[in-house]
Parts: sequence; structure tokens; C-alpha cells
Amino acid sequence: MLKKMFDIIEGLWGTAVPAMRLDVDRRECPRVSVDEEIQGKLLDAKGTPFIAVVRDASPKGVRIVSDRPLPVSMPLQFQRQEVLFFGEVIHCSPSEEGYTVGVQLLQYLNLSSIKSLGL
Repeated sequence: MLKKMFDIIEGLWGTAVPAMRLDVDRRECPRVSVDEEIQGKLLDAKGTPFIAVVRDASPKGVRIVSDRPLPVSMPLQFQRQEVLFFGEVIHCSPSEEGYTVGVQLLQYLNLSSIKSLGL
């Protein structure tokens, strides 16, 4: 599944380019540098919507910047083209841009595959 997720990330956001970091990057998956606004929703009782900017993405997670804090451990979803991503907030900290949020990607759903089934 990791290879499939990498193919989807690369297809949506481009070829993997190392994201700029000053410290040693110990990640097992390459990240794609991104600068794209997304709309999503927290999977809380209210389905609270949020707007954020994706800064980098990998098959296992995304780093987003939000104008408000997102609760750690909160599941969320967002869509990019025909792919619906489900994840969990791993960390959230204040930054110069707002709040930097790490999201672990847990699952994705290719909506075009569902449409082709007539569902």
C-alpha cells in the first residue's frame, strides 16, 4: 500500500523533491514540496471545517499550516482532486505562518474508482 500511496502523492503533487530542512531528515519516505490550499474537515461531532496550506507531503503524512490550532489525535479528512485522504493530527505548534500541523495519513479513497462502479 505504501508504494500505491507514493504513486498517488507523486501524481497529485509532482515528483518527489526533498523538502528543505536544516536538521537531518530521518524519514523513511521522500517528501514532495507543496504550496497548495486545501479545505478539509475534522471528524469530530460537528464536522468542523478547516482551511490550510499543504507545505509538504509523503505517502505517510503531510505538513500543513492552518490559521487555527487543530487538536492533536483528532481524525480529519481532506480532498485533492479525485482522492479523499483520511488522517490524524500528530502534532500542532504555533509558527510564524499560524499553526504548523503534522498529519499522519491513514487511508485514502480514490473517488473516480467509486464513480466508475456507479456507486
